[in-house]
Amino acid sequence: MTGCTQATSIAAAMGADDVLYSGSREIFAVQSQTLPLMPSSTVQEQPSRALRVLMIGNAESAHIQRWAQSLSQRNIVVSVLSSRPRPIAGVKSLSAVVPGWRPWRPSRWHGRYRQLFRRAIQQERPDIVHVHFLGSDSVVLPELGPAKLFVSTWGSDILELGQSSPPERSGKIAILRAATRVLASSNRLAEATCEYAGLPRHQVTTLYWGVDLEAFHPSAKSCGAPVIGFIKHLLPVYGPDTLIDAFARVLAVRPDSRLWMVGAGPMEYELKQRALRHGIAESIQWLGAVPHQDIPALLAQMTVTVMPSRSEAFGIAALESQAMEVPVVATNVGGIPESVADGETGILTPPNDSETLGCAILKLLNDEGLRRQLGENGRRRVESLFNWRETVDRTISYYHEACSG
Repeated sequence: MTGCTQATSIAAAMGADDVLYSGSREIFAVQSQTLPLMPSSTVQEQPSRALRVLMIGNAESAHIQRWAQSLSQRNIVVSVLSSRPRPIAGVKSLSAVVPGWRPWRPSRWHGRYRQLFRRAIQQERPDIVHVHFLGSDSVVLPELGPAKLFVSTWGSDILELGQSSPPERSGKIAILRAATRVLASSNRLAEATCEYAGLPRHQVTTLYWGVDLEAFHPSAKSCGAPVIGFIKHLLPVYGPDTLIDAFARVLAVRPDSRLWMVGAGPMEYELKQRALRHGIAESIQWLGAVPHQDIPALLAQMTVTVMPSRSEAFGIAALESQAMEVPVVATNVGGIPESVADGETGILTPPNDSETLGCAILKLLNDEGLRRQLGENGRRRVESLFNWRETVDRTISYYHEACSG
C-alpha cells in the first residue's frame, strides 16, 4: 500500500464524511424492501438500563454531532472516538489522534491506533460500537470484545470504488462482514454495500436519515428577487460547475434572479472564474461554509434549491429544503430519486446537462402555483417518511435487538 493510499484509508477510517456544512464534508443497511418507521412507543418500551454506545467517526461532522446528541438525549451513554475530536454537549469525546502515517513503518501507526481503540473499549465498556463512514482501519476487530458492531455506510466510503486499494477494500469488507447490523441511508446505497462486500440484501438495512421537523419548518416567503440556492461542498462530485452554466441560461430569461452558493471547497476559484467568463459574477453570492443550525434561515429566503450532483448516496440537503416547502431541482443519480419525488416534490434532470437543468429552474421560477404545490407536497412527504425522531427510534430499537439476542 502506498503512503498516499494509506493516508486516504486513515482519513476514511476515522470519519471523513460527506456532510454539507461547516466543519465537515457533506450530506449520509431494509431487508429486501424499506421497512416502515417504528413509532416512538416502541423504543420507550425497551428495558430501562442505559445502553453504552461508542461511535467512531469525524466529530467535526454536523451529522455525527446530531447522531451523538440525539442518542444521548434518549438515555444512552454516548462517547465518540475520533481523530478530529471536539466537544459535543452531553457526549464524551475520545481522541484517536495518531502521529502521521509513515509508509516505511506501517506497524507503528497501526499499533498506536490499536492502543487507542483498545483503551476506548476498556474505558467505555460499550454495548454497541457504531462506525459512521467506513474506513478499512475504523475497527480493530480482535479488540471488540463482547460489543456488538454496527456500521453505517455514508456514500463515498462505498460508492467511490476507484479510490480503494485492494488492502483497503479487504479491510472494509472484513468489517462489514463482521458487523451485527449494517445500515445504509438509501436503497441505492444498501444495494451498493451488498455488492461491495458480497453480502445478501437482507443483511443490509435501509435506514433513511430524517429531518428535524422543528428546526426545518415552513416560513413566510420573501417577495423580492428569486433566489436559487446551492448547499453543498464545492467539489466536482456535486456539480457546481454545471449549475454555474445553467444559471447563465436562467439569467438570460430572468435577469432578476440571484444564486446563493452555500459551501466551501477547492473548486471555489475555478467556479468564480467560470462565472466571470459568463458575465454573471455580480448575480452570485458566495456564502462559504455555514453552520448547520443556520441553514434553515437561509432556506427560508430561497425560491428553489438545486442539487446537480454527479453522484449522491441519498440527499439529506434536498429533504431539508422540502421540509421548508422549498422545491428542489436535482439530478437523477444515486439515491436522489428516493429523496426527491420527480414531479411531486421537485424536478429531476440528467447529470452534466446544464441546458435541461436551467430549463427546470426556469419552470419553477416562472410558475408560482407549481412551486407552492411542490413545496407543500415536499413537506407532507418529509413528515410522513423522513422524520428524524423516528430515525433515531429505529436505530435504538436495533441496538436493543442486538443486545438481547
